Amino acid sequence: MNFRTELSWKAGDCGINHSSKLIFIGSCFADNFGGKFLALKFNVVLNPNGIIFHPFPILETISRAIKDQPFSENDLVKRDDAIFSWQHHSQHFGSEKLQFLNSLNEQQKNLRNQLKSADYIFITFGTAWGFEVKSTGKIAANCHKIPSSNFDKKLTSNAEIASSGIEVIQLMQKLNPNIKIFFSVSPVRHIKDGIIENNRSKAELVSATHQIIEATTNTKYIPAFEWLMDDLRDYRFYGKDNVHPSEEAIEYIWEKLSATFFEEETRKAIHQIQEIISAVNHKPFRSESKEHKRFLEKTISKIKTLEAPIQQAFSSELEILKAQIK
Repeated sequence: MNFRTELSWKAGDCGINHSSKLIFIGSCFADNFGGKFLALKFNVVLNPNGIIFHPFPILETISRAIKDQPFSENDLVKRDDAIFSWQHHSQHFGSEKLQFLNSLNEQQKNLRNQLKSADYIFITFGTAWGFEVKSTGKIAANCHKIPSSNFDKKLTSNAEIASSGIEVIQLMQKLNPNIKIFFSVSPVRHIKDGIIENNRSKAELVSATHQIIEATTNTKYIPAFEWLMDDLRDYRFYGKDNVHPSEEAIEYIWEKLSATFFEEETRKAIHQIQEIISAVNHKPFRSESKEHKRFLEKTISKIKTLEAPIQQAFSSELEILKAQIK
């Protein structure tokens, strides 16, 4: 007897390899999977504005970069001695206004160039509940622990999200006609909003992403939300907080993605990379021994047999290994 419903999925014509340029933007789920690609030495731009959950600031991150629309003082907010941006996660902050703005605008120019040359972009929506800044009328990417009296909490409709998403996709495809775009809805449960409210939010997001995909080309839906909610469908596959997916769930979804994203040659390269990473992280009992030096030399040789983009991604590890041999 079969006690679960397995969800199969194909990405279509998609052969991601280590020469591919990848961008991940969105929630912590995007961060998790972008991080896995990054750890395996893929060419990755990972959440340039930090983790963002709501579709509007996610999409605005892309549209502002494409339009080369610079940040101004109106986009900033001060808390204590730190300056933050309504468009960024709190990990981005400054102490001097002009210097911080210059940094944000330089980063945005970099993102525009990356969007122009990217092969794939992965966009993950986390919640349709947003905090609208009263002074700007825009949904904040992060509230930066500013008092709640400065915000209005709102549920954004699927129609509003879809309209914004379609516009941004069209902008992106004018800049880069060849880019392949993948949408997903994060399976992370935003139960601080309430269980019913979380389900309302996810319904808006799922509906919106499908409206965007149906109205555009070169766009696909990754069923990450459904893999956890309908395929695995068990609290065993959540972490201790019952909110975030467990390591087993993340690995399961990664296997699903790997099966359709990677061709055989890339899977072999990934296996080699994993072996090298394990070797680099090895803690020897006797670091000065001849045996360990031979082990280091063998690891260096393995890195040098890899393709040029992967070798370059291992440059810092190569320096560490060479220093240990001396």
